[in-house]
Amino acid sequence: PNGILVGSGARIDAGSLILSTLNATDDQLKAALQNDFTNLALTSKADSKGITIENGANITVGPFFGLLGNKVQIADNVTISDAPYDGSDTTVVVAAANNASLSMKDGGVDDIASVTTGKDNTVTIGKADFNINNNFTDSYFLGNAISMKGTNLNINSRDQGNSSTSLDIIAADSYGYTSKNEDAVSLTMNPANRIDLDDVKASADYMHVIGGQTSINQSDLTLTKTTDEVKEGDIIPYMKVAALNGKDVVLDDDSEDVPQNTANTAEANLTIKDSKLTSNGNIALFGGSVELTNTDLKTLEETNAKDNKIDIAAFKSGLTTDTFNTLKATGGSIVSGGDINIQGASVALD
Repeated sequence: PNGILVGSGARIDAGSLILSTLNATDDQLKAALQNDFTNLALTSKADSKGITIENGANITVGPFFGLLGNKVQIADNVTISDAPYDGSDTTVVVAAANNASLSMKDGGVDDIASVTTGKDNTVTIGKADFNINNNFTDSYFLGNAISMKGTNLNINSRDQGNSSTSLDIIAADSYGYTSKNEDAVSLTMNPANRIDLDDVKASADYMHVIGGQTSINQSDLTLTKTTDEVKEGDIIPYMKVAALNGKDVVLDDDSEDVPQNTANTAEANLTIKDSKLTSNGNIALFGGSVELTNTDLKTLEETNAKDNKIDIAAFKSGLTTDTFNTLKATGGSIVSGGDINIQGASVALD
């Protein structure tokens, strides 16, 4: 019940590492040790504590790194990195949750399958550095609410010839893959599922930043420029930043449309201030309302395979709007290599 503390002098170098204050059965743990993390279902007790990583700790991993607890707190000057090994995949899961399930994805690499959260399941990260650079890496930051201040998320493949690294920062009551499409996830979100990014630098080949309310301030989000050719049928590199409400909201990587089953309220506010969003693919900004202040959006020049467009939409459900679905941009710039689509009940560009 006292949780897990990684002290300031800690140096951890491991192949795969899970730090968890959640419960599992003996049989599940034995299977995980002997084989893999498939079907490892972790649950929270009423008195479950959190995970704290103190200032100055240094952790290096290979295929898998997981922090799974009631709360997760990572202090300033913490470094978490992956090292090259005989495989090419690294999965990072930082999740504050009541329940979390792990599974096996394509290629035999362990992955997060689902989480459910409550109001106390918070992720708080300071000026920490995440350097996750193996090919085909997935990095997840999941919780009921997520706060990052001064955090550096360098999720870039060492091989610039492949668009293969993904970063998901998602605050939701529930998160899980859909049964019909392995590239789609189902989310339940309300305005209490808040994301706050302040002075954050994040880069990856694919990126989701999605909460019930989402605030980004003085931050730099970059979709990495890679040299590979995207072919028909491939998932096009994307940057999706949103504030969404609803049950069973479906986020489909294969679709450029707005997420399905949204029921945005007047509190589903996406605010971005004094920030830069630069993309090698598309940029999509969605919310019940969207406000941009002194923010620069830019996509690279359109190619045959990539639209490199910018979509900004304030809506209630689908493209249905109400009076609170406002879109306002003051200062900054919107520069697209392809199309620019702006939609809302009212739109103000200054």
